[in-house]
Amino acid sequence: MKFHPIAILCVALSSATMANPAQDTFFKKAENERKYQAALTEGKISTSRDKLVKVCQSVKQNKQPDLDCKCYSEQVAKLSDRDIFYESVVAFEDYMKTVAKIKQALSKDDTAEIERLKKAQSEKDTLTKRLSQACG
Repeated sequence: MKFHPIAILCVALSSATMANPAQDTFFKKAENERKYQAALTEGKISTSRDKLVKVCQSVKQNKQPDLDCKCYSEQVAKLSDRDIFYESVVAFEDYMKTVAKIKQALSKDDTAEIERLKKAQSEKDTLTKRLSQACG
């Protein structure tokens, strides 16, 4: 599986948790470490970090006018490359599970389940929410 810089960015934005014991376990798996090293070598994590900083302007314009983008940038700079990669992968996996559940609910025309899933997704503790809280 290849990790495109935009995909890494997108999933980082909807990530559920920052560095934790699960992250240590994640990186003990040789395949995850190999993918991390490849993303690092190819500059994908650096590209994602840059794009994540640029997201601040969009959030500031559309949702949170008092957001301090200098602070936001400083907070992103504090994240390790491992944090960004881990957050990206975990969030991507979570996102794909949610999409599968929504597709299943759509096939059954279960609007209540779709709304529940959308609400649950919007309430997740995401990286952008944490950055916005720290700098808003």
